[in-house]
Amino acid sequence: MSRDSELAKIQILADYYHTHYTIVLSFLLTGLVALAAALFTLVYEGHITFLSYYVLLAVVVIPFVYAIALTGKHYYENIEKIDGLFEQVEKGKPLPSLKELRK
Repeated sequence: MSRDSELAKIQILADYYHTHYTIVLSFLLTGLVALAAALFTLVYEGHITFLSYYVLLAVVVIPFVYAIALTGKHYYENIEKIDGLFEQVEKGKPLPSLKELRK
C-alpha cells in the first residue's frame, strides 16, 4: 500500500480513539452532574441534610473521578500506539488492516 493510505489508516484510528474518549468522558460527566442534581433535589425537598448531601456526593464522585482517570489513561495509551504506527510508516513497514489495528 502507499504511504498515503497507511497515513489514512492512522488518521481513521486516531479519530476513532478520540471519538470514543469524548463519548465516554461526556457520558461520565453527564452522569455525575445528573446525580449531583438529584441529590441536591433531595436536599431542597428536605429529605436529606446538607451534610448527607456532601457525604453522598463524595461517595458518588470518587468512582466517577476514578473512571475518568482510567478513561484518560486508556486514551493516552492509544496515543502512544498511534505514535508507534507513525514510526512504523516512516520505516516503510506496512500496517495491518483497520480491524486488526483497533484491537
